[in-house]
Amino acid sequence: MEPATSALIFLLASATFLLSAWLIYSSGGSTRPRETQRSTAAPSPPSPPARPVIGHLHLLSGPGLLHHKLARLADRFGPILALRAGSRRILIVSDPAPARECFTTHDRAFASRPRTAASRILGNDFLAMPWAPYGPLWRELRKIATLELFSLRRLHLQSPFRDIETAALVTRLARVEPGSAVRVKDQLLHTVMRLVLRMVGGGRDDGGGFADPETTRELMELVETAFFYSGVPVLSDYFPFLKWVDLKGTQKAMREIVGRINALARSWIEERRKMGSTGAGDDHVDFMDVLVSMADNEKIDCLKGLTQERKDLVVYSLLEAVVFAAIDTSALSLEWLMAELLNQPRLLQKVQEEIESKVGSQWRVEEKDIEELPYLQAIVKETLRLHPAGPLLVPHESTEDCVVAGFHVPAGTQLIVNAWKIHRDPKYWLHPLRFEPERFLGPEGSAVDVDLKGQHFQFIPFGSGRRACPGAHLALSLLHLAAARLLHAFEWRLPNSENNGSVMDMSEGHGLTCPKAVPLEALLLPKSPAKLYF
Repeated sequence: MEPATSALIFLLASATFLLSAWLIYSSGGSTRPRETQRSTAAPSPPSPPARPVIGHLHLLSGPGLLHHKLARLADRFGPILALRAGSRRILIVSDPAPARECFTTHDRAFASRPRTAASRILGNDFLAMPWAPYGPLWRELRKIATLELFSLRRLHLQSPFRDIETAALVTRLARVEPGSAVRVKDQLLHTVMRLVLRMVGGGRDDGGGFADPETTRELMELVETAFFYSGVPVLSDYFPFLKWVDLKGTQKAMREIVGRINALARSWIEERRKMGSTGAGDDHVDFMDVLVSMADNEKIDCLKGLTQERKDLVVYSLLEAVVFAAIDTSALSLEWLMAELLNQPRLLQKVQEEIESKVGSQWRVEEKDIEELPYLQAIVKETLRLHPAGPLLVPHESTEDCVVAGFHVPAGTQLIVNAWKIHRDPKYWLHPLRFEPERFLGPEGSAVDVDLKGQHFQFIPFGSGRRACPGAHLALSLLHLAAARLLHAFEWRLPNSENNGSVMDMSEGHGLTCPKAVPLEALLLPKSPAKLYF
């Protein structure tokens, strides 16, 4: 975000007179942004000193990661504070108590999404489920995705896909030339992509007829590029009347990306039309069948009255949202998990001993075994605590005035919850900066029942409320099985560990999903269980 934001501020400095005039006009003669009619005497949240025109944009620019900057602001001004970025109001929440209010008491009020250049362009004019405003369209799309792909019944039916793709991951890694370092995320990304395409395409070996190697490579490129641009600010996000300004060609690049993505989705749907359904019965109808049915009739309420072009965009957007949502974040979490274990060989040995004692060396790790591996479960939880895939939850926007933690929040305020800060708060976590899986174990070494899906607000890696991640069950199933099999099949080493025993760089990189700044590379030595997965 930082380079684009710095350039944004530079451009604003050269247009101060124009912007000031617009603010004066839009606020009825005042240089303060218009406030909605207050229905309460509650005060406004604390706010740092702002600058004319740009508000607090200067606090968000420059080097460093945005969630780190917001965490430092919370330390100075409190766990709930108001910022202004141009004409946009922003509420920053960095504590479980106000987060609970936002996602329970005021869940409906905060169920919408802010309108940004990224959500407009990458979201196909706000038709994509992650970006769509709260309303009938979003509710129906969410229902379709949940029932047809992310329900517990579907999760059970997809178990063979997870088995096949995680076994294929072990096989690929076992065939790497001895002594060659493996870039872990690349392998994980390939596996997660193959799994998601199997789920969408009915489990066929080629992902349902549309996942040839060239397409897979293109998808990997598009996923990473789309995630990057999702977090890039655009001038019109803060000053809507400057929509015509395309700073550094960002909007043009977004349009090119979404054009390629839509073309890919269109080709998949047309391919499925030619191939026909995967089979009879609800258990054999895959997500592509559902999408083709949506595209070809108006039985879905959200499509009624739309032009054919808009109908197609709704269908493409739903497919893209499902495919893209699971890919980068799951691979990222697995990379952080293995990096933390490699940084602490004692923990690595402990979890491998647990797997060996429960599964042995003559059997593959299966999903049913995960319940008997409490230390592995604790490691997954601790990874998601210390390295949430989205350090800042996807922004929400209030559609009505409300009071949060005793402060007045006007309608139209963007809500950003800093999960990274909450997960590292010493008020709720002992030694919060340490990777200590034991915090999730009971006195007898059993797993502690800590909800990961938005009910324990000191721990919200998948968000909470109506807009919580619908794929949380899938992500957790994949994380546990893939981690268990990788730990079962290989001895893991850092390439330089025998030379100086140095600790790897664990700094975070830039991006919407907070990747490792330095990708993990490791040496994998196959153990005897590796052959069980071939």
